[in-house]
Amino acid sequence: MRDRTKKKDDEMLISHAPQPEPEQEGREPTPTIAEQLAGATLEEMTARLKATSRASERAEILMEIQRRFGNEAAEQAVSGARAEPAPAEGAEGEGG
Repeated sequence: MRDRTKKKDDEMLISHAPQPEPEQEGREPTPTIAEQLAGATLEEMTARLKATSRASERAEILMEIQRRFGNEAAEQAVSGARAEPAPAEGAEGEGG
């Protein structure tokens, strides 16, 4: 008869002990884009926005511009970045 009674949710939960983090001595964490741009001016951030071709990085730079300088500055940065096409992947060393 005991087999047919419904078990409580607490009895059915399976909990696993958290795994310890592996030691990563000697490795510094990579700073986020916001941390890298901490002291940057609007012009420096706009130049970096123009220089990068990765969409995720461009989005983070644009979010940081918008957070620090407002919507108008973000709009100007986008229009400035659109005026000059983004560099192609791997095209930096193909000068000659």
